[in-house]
Amino acid sequence: MTLEFDKTTTIAENNRISKQIETYILQKEEISTLFSNVGGPSKWIGSLGLGAPNVTEYTIQLKPKEARGNISTEAFMQQLRSELKANYSGINYAIAALGLIPKSAPIEITLSGNNTSVVMKAGNLLKSVIEKFLEPITLDCLFKRAILNIKLYPIKIKCNV
Repeated sequence: MTLEFDKTTTIAENNRISKQIETYILQKEEISTLFSNVGGPSKWIGSLGLGAPNVTEYTIQLKPKEARGNISTEAFMQQLRSELKANYSGINYAIAALGLIPKSAPIEITLSGNNTSVVMKAGNLLKSVIEKFLEPITLDCLFKRAILNIKLYPIKIKCNV
C-alpha cells in the first residue's frame, strides 16, 4: 500500500501521520506483519531508486486466509483503504497485489506553476489529449496551491488501426 501526501508535506509530518496509520493497521487481527518505508526509495520494479518526502510505502502481510474469515486479500485491502480514507483524509491511497509488478499502477502526471488558472487550463488540455488514447479513464486530481497532481487509471488503450 502506498500513501501519497500533498507534495508540500515534509518528511517529519509524513512520518508522524504514517506512524498513526501504521498503529491503526497493526490493530487489525488479520495483519501478520507490516513494514514501512517513509520517504525512502521505492521498492517497485521500474523505480529510479529515489525517495519522496511525501510518500510512504507499506508492505503488509496478512495472516492465512482461513485465519481471517476466508476474506480475500483484495477485499480486505479495499476495505482497509476505505477505512483509512474515512479516518485519514487528504491522502491518496494505492494498493497493489503481491507480485513483482503492481497490476494496476496509475500513470502519474504533476503540473505546477505560479498561476492556478494556467495550471488548470494546461491540466484540462492534457486530459483531453489523453482521453483520445485511453478509454475509459478514472481521473484523480489533487489540487493545492498551484500544483495539479493527476493520476490516471487506464482500463484499456484505444488503438485505431
